[in-house]
Amino acid sequence: MRPLERQIFRDYGQSWYRFRKELEGKFHPLDPLAQQPQITTEARCKLISWLIPVHKHFGFSFESLCLTVNTLDRFLTTTPVAADCFQLLGVTSLFISCKQVEVHPPKVKQLLALCCDTFSRQQLCNLECIILNKLHFNLSAPTISFFLEHFTHVRMEACEADAWEANNAKALAKGVAELSLADYAFNKYMPSLLAVCCLGLADQMLQHQKPLDLHLSDYPEGVLQDCLDKLHLLVSLNEDSLPLVLPPEISDQSIEADHCSGINYLEDRRFFSLIVCHDTKKKTRFAQRKPSFPCTLSPVSCPRLSAFEVGFQ
Repeated sequence: MRPLERQIFRDYGQSWYRFRKELEGKFHPLDPLAQQPQITTEARCKLISWLIPVHKHFGFSFESLCLTVNTLDRFLTTTPVAADCFQLLGVTSLFISCKQVEVHPPKVKQLLALCCDTFSRQQLCNLECIILNKLHFNLSAPTISFFLEHFTHVRMEACEADAWEANNAKALAKGVAELSLADYAFNKYMPSLLAVCCLGLADQMLQHQKPLDLHLSDYPEGVLQDCLDKLHLLVSLNEDSLPLVLPPEISDQSIEADHCSGINYLEDRRFFSLIVCHDTKKKTRFAQRKPSFPCTLSPVSCPRLSAFEVGFQ
């Protein structure tokens, strides 16, 4: 942590944390698929599993990804969405989130190319307006990313904290958090709870001698243990997939995770690298090459935004 960042955190860190934590309930969508007849938990998992490598391909921050998922889920609580428009909702949510966070947000044509130009520019822009109106322009949700940064700063402020261990734990915790974003079962947990438990699990997996004190989050022991157990199971079931969402310096380390029997949440995913190439007509297309880019969404057709328009009236 740089000296200026350390001083800013000392001056404002705790008050900013309390303010953001108080907002969690307002921005946390409860059971967003409850009123969605065409969108399933599997479809949501596939969409977010596709958005994760997309945001990394562009070099966007983890905060952008978290805001994207939050925007997506909150919109699902307000409006029935047609299945063939779900991918458009995903890239539009990414577009809105990147406008808030990134210095260089993606261009509309780049996002449309990711969907094989199935959708039009007008459809994306129309849907952007619908989302903003449905959410009343309330977009600055507290995210797992924010709380990961906060708890890491708290840890590094402690005299006995090891900066190298703290940064490694944060990097691994981000990977675990990415897996949890795609799993609908974790939607019931608040971002601050998921963040502190992801860090706690990362400390266990990296076998750190001075782990983060999870009680700094003010959550009861039973709540912390329940979330930790679920995350541990998620990681155990996806042990082969976890390195794909980790930075190289972490994925190369020996990570300890107990094996659990069960169905692998990611076993039906295919992993491809994103290769951007150009044909003779200069149209961008994507070729598939194994391994690492989980692009499981096939091109979908969305000739009109009827489902959105009905809900917007």
